[in-house]
Amino acid sequence: MRLLCLFSLILCLHCFPVLAAAPSDTADNPASAAPGESADAAEKTSDLLEDAWIPALENQLQYAANMEAALEDLRKTLPEMGKNISLRLPGFDTNARSLELLSGQYADNPQALQAVGKRYALLQREMARTLENAERAHSYLNELQPKLAKFEESLSGFQNTVDKSRAQEVGALLRRAGALKKKSQDMQNRLSGILAPADFLKQRTTLAGEKIGEGMAERWLDYYSASGRFLTLGAWENLDADLRAQRESLQLRLPVELPLTVRAWTSTAQRFLNTFLFGGLFLFLLYAHLRRRGAGTEYRHMFTGSLPWICLGIAFYGTTFGTREESYRALLTLGTFALTWGQLSLAWDLRRVNFPNSPRFSPLRSIFPLLILGSLLILFDLPASLQGIIWIAGLLLSLFYKRRRPIPESLPRLEAGILKLEPLVL
Repeated sequence: MRLLCLFSLILCLHCFPVLAAAPSDTADNPASAAPGESADAAEKTSDLLEDAWIPALENQLQYAANMEAALEDLRKTLPEMGKNISLRLPGFDTNARSLELLSGQYADNPQALQAVGKRYALLQREMARTLENAERAHSYLNELQPKLAKFEESLSGFQNTVDKSRAQEVGALLRRAGALKKKSQDMQNRLSGILAPADFLKQRTTLAGEKIGEGMAERWLDYYSASGRFLTLGAWENLDADLRAQRESLQLRLPVELPLTVRAWTSTAQRFLNTFLFGGLFLFLLYAHLRRRGAGTEYRHMFTGSLPWICLGIAFYGTTFGTREESYRALLTLGTFALTWGQLSLAWDLRRVNFPNSPRFSPLRSIFPLLILGSLLILFDLPASLQGIIWIAGLLLSLFYKRRRPIPESLPRLEAGILKLEPLVL
């Protein structure tokens, strides 16, 4: 019995290391795993690559299709762009040559030369509208070229990293990219040829307009410094030629100093009404506020006399708000008249707050007709001899009116002293 127990113990000690070692060998050795596990892992990796490749290829194909559609649309509109530019460019060139002749003819007349400069600006704006679509398309093609080059480069590098079946798909896409690049380059060359004459004309008109603006200050200085020697016979010898030149200058200035088309008048009237109504509403609210504070009666004459004139003058100035080239100098002159009369009246209204028994209208209003006369002489740019005669006639009429108008006794001392010195000033 003892021998049997000893034999059983020796047998157990001999078999235990083998049984204990078996599980660890199975865990550490991959070859001992199940035969289907390696194939499943490889199949999953292949599925992941396939899932990523399909949307990536679809995105690239959609990108190429979008560019093809855009280039095709551009190709269809390109002939119309070229035809429109070809038809209008000769007219622009003729207009530019006429302005060059006028700028030389009126080199010493800043009034007319300023009108020539405005016409240059209008010509450039009209050219910009005509060339807008073509220039936008040309800019688009300039931006598209590096994008297509980068797209083609990335496809070339990717083609070498995929298997043979995928390489064929990438190669087909690469050929499409090359065709797109060539097509865009051809259209870009066509547009460059169409825009080249227009670009040259734009540069020429820009330089001519800048040249006019550079010397304008000196021309105005010479214009106002010139003396009209109207008391000599020689000053009247060329009066017919001077009047003819003045009419030509006025005809040249008229299209840029007054609205001529219905659309221009409508836009001008709209700006005038917007400014006038806004100013009128402001004055109404301000007067209502003063009345609530008990000061409405004291300042009523300002809101019924001087401030509406100021509002009207600002409205005339408002006709040029939001515009670039159209200054409409004739309307600005009307605005100057209204604004000056309003300021003259407002100064006297404020003065009457402390002197309520003074006359209703400003005693200095006699200078206003001379302001109108001088402004009109400058606006119409009459010959210097005629300007001198008309201006002296205006001064004589003012002196005559001054002699027939006595100085009111109720005036404050300051205004009474100014009126006594007025004949000497005239």
